[in-house]
Amino acid sequence: MGSNKTFIFKENLKPDIDEDLRFIKQNFLDKGYPVVIGEFGAINKQNLKTSADNNTEERAKYANYMVSKARETGNIMCIWWDDGGQYRILNRQDNTWIYNQLRIALISATKRKNVLINPQ
Repeated sequence: MGSNKTFIFKENLKPDIDEDLRFIKQNFLDKGYPVVIGEFGAINKQNLKTSADNNTEERAKYANYMVSKARETGNIMCIWWDDGGQYRILNRQDNTWIYNQLRIALISATKRKNVLINPQ
């Protein structure tokens, strides 16, 4: 897809994620190995000419599904890949969240009651 096209997180993508996580469970978790998914993410398809945000909501849906499904499958920990570019969600200059909706989706997917969600 070009940089100004929208990515839609459709239902038909969920079985691929589910299958990958089942594979991880059967080949690692069920054998006693803990798993951390150290790099995952969804690219920002923002229109760079207009700065129009055209896929943050879809990125949030994907992130929420991935993290919640990973925890459900076997308490697999996931770490968002913030490369400082098209995957970034944190402004490293002032330590503020660029995509609050995405941050909330990631945190809420853990279903932990004791997680502080700072509205910043």
